[in-house]
Amino acid sequence: MKFRKERMAKQIQQQVDQWFRSSVELRSIPNVTLTDLSISDDLSYIKLYVYADLLPSAERVDMLRALNQLIHQFKKQIRDQLKLRRIPKFKFYYDDQEVQRRALMSVLNNLDTCSVESE
Repeated sequence: MKFRKERMAKQIQQQVDQWFRSSVELRSIPNVTLTDLSISDDLSYIKLYVYADLLPSAERVDMLRALNQLIHQFKKQIRDQLKLRRIPKFKFYYDDQEVQRRALMSVLNNLDTCSVESE
């Protein structure tokens, strides 16, 4: 079952990336990136974690609302591309961990430059 779940995650990720690149409706949202996804054990629910690099924090809710409204188009693409008995339920979430990762990397990079300058 674990192999099937991993294989499905990889296929879904490829389809999401393709959908982000080809969807006309998503062109209004700049630089949306799928950072992670999690699949329930019974393969019926998928959480898609996204990050938008240039999007102000005030517009994140609107972005998620837009993505979740367009999920029916994505499910149609999944149905057409993948051979699944049941199409899982999808929901988009904003990946706050990506923001935290980038802030941490910035702090670490600043520490590196400060330590090099002090030597």
